[in-house]
Amino acid sequence: MKKFAIIGKNIENSTSTYIFNYLFQYLSTIDSQFKDYEYLNLPTEIDNLESHINNLKNNNYFGLNITKPYKTEICKYIDCAWANSINCLRLERGKWRFLNRK
Repeated sequence: MKKFAIIGKNIENSTSTYIFNYLFQYLSTIDSQFKDYEYLNLPTEIDNLESHINNLKNNNYFGLNITKPYKTEICKYIDCAWANSINCLRLERGKWRFLNRK
């Protein structure tokens, strides 16, 4: 199972879970690899942010969407010399790599 998630504060009503899981379900009709994809809402407290993203890295999570107010806070825990705000993380070779819009 490949897991993806949105992490942040007050995300209980986020529609991301519905959108991404619907997309994965649709894509699985085209390519069977998407049958094993799952997207979750993971409310996170700022005090637990660093340990939470490290635990996710070790528990089959491959990508994270970061919401406010953590877009800047998460920079402390990710190797991102030039970024001061992060939108998405992708697990690559055992490390979180960030993806941002320009």
